[in-house]
Amino acid sequence: MAESEIPKESAIVEVSEETSQLVEAQLKDEPDELKQATKELIEALKRKAEAEVKEATAVTQKAYETAVAQAREAYLNFVQQTTKAVEENRIVDPEAIDKTLNLIKSQAEKNWDWVTREVTDLGDRITEAAKAAWEKLTAPRSNQSD
Repeated sequence: MAESEIPKESAIVEVSEETSQLVEAQLKDEPDELKQATKELIEALKRKAEAEVKEATAVTQKAYETAVAQAREAYLNFVQQTTKAVEENRIVDPEAIDKTLNLIKSQAEKNWDWVTREVTDLGDRITEAAKAAWEKLTAPRSNQSD
């Protein structure tokens, strides 16, 4: 069953001791219902962040594997072409070697830059979400008896 299909009222959230202590300390004068909801929200945010980190790790791993496979394929192709040229007694063009090696290097750098941007973006999104949640949780409540 997908997360969105679970009815909110039946969702069970196990609250860690760390989260419980944090909320109890920060919201000591608040009603128990608010404290419990805050604890559950923090745990949900933690789980969401963990899931996003796991997903980013998988994406990063896949991008790395793809970059390595592409570099390996280009290198093997280069070696095969060079071997064939040597076997046929043709002179190997040093410019072609440099061009191929530069292409491999460029592709690897491009893939690494993409992975770095993705991981940085994920970290920024998690930080912003945690900050927004904390600001919302610790913001002064307006007096509802007005």
